[in-house]
Amino acid sequence: MPESMENSQENQPDEIQHCKDDVCQIRRTVRMLDLAAARVSYALQDGNDSVETLINSFTHMTEHVMAIQKGIEELPNTPEKDQLLTNCQQAMNTVQETTMAFQFYDRLNQRMQHISISLDELSSLIDEPERMSKPESWKELEVKIRSHYTLDNDLEMFDAVLAGGNIEDILSKATEAKEEVAVELF
Repeated sequence: MPESMENSQENQPDEIQHCKDDVCQIRRTVRMLDLAAARVSYALQDGNDSVETLINSFTHMTEHVMAIQKGIEELPNTPEKDQLLTNCQQAMNTVQETTMAFQFYDRLNQRMQHISISLDELSSLIDEPERMSKPESWKELEVKIRSHYTLDNDLEMFDAVLAGGNIEDILSKATEAKEEVAVELF
């Protein structure tokens, strides 16, 4: 085991090293859920900063290409003018394709936010043993988590998982549906 791993384990509180009772295990589970939610939020923040920069760049690029195209349109008709206009159109097509990719990123971002919120909600429920033992608390959690989903595909996956479906089958169906949508868009 690397030295840094050994040192980090040696420095852990006794509570974590010798956690044997149910309440202690629940607390560790809550901490791990909180960590997962925090990591998702942190990753989203990093991604959002980069995507915002890209979106601004593509917005400026579109403005410049449109200005170039306008200038070219004022030139006398020549084969060179036609070629320049074709190049401008190709650049605009690339920007549109990139915009579609950002829409898919936005959908990913929404899904990751739902995961983070769901982990927080689950963590809160597990952290309160009296709530955790009540079936109505779990039903409320399910309803709350389901209310965050806006895409039909996500709702179908959620319902299938709660109905006890096989995760691999559910993911396979979702992937097939995603590929069908991608083919329809292009």
